[in-house]
Amino acid sequence: MIRVTKEKLGGRVELVVGDAEELPWKDDTFDAVVSSFAFHHFPRPKAALAELKRVLKPGGVLIIGDIWLPPPLRQLLNLIIRYSKTGDVRSYSKSEIVSLLRDGGFNSIHWELVYIVFSVVTARK
Repeated sequence: MIRVTKEKLGGRVELVVGDAEELPWKDDTFDAVVSSFAFHHFPRPKAALAELKRVLKPGGVLIIGDIWLPPPLRQLLNLIIRYSKTGDVRSYSKSEIVSLLRDGGFNSIHWELVYIVFSVVTARK
């Protein structure tokens, strides 16, 4: 997937495969960090958020776009995920993701449902 993307982009961007808990960049590197359809895969979301915060510049923005399901479906999915081998870990409610961000030291947190099953949350370092 990375090889194909590199070919399509023709070297206009740097693509790096890495671990969300051990990013290969210095502290305070980026004005913005985007996580798209990935957060529900992180087995240790607090550790991942700490690392995303580390590479953000002061005042930088974190943008997380991920699946969102209403309570009955989310609870069912989270039950099924425990027994699956898909790489999914957990689907979060609005209050859960906002609490994780707040507890991780982020501020100006804004959550929005932008499509039936897709939410975007922004937060500042």
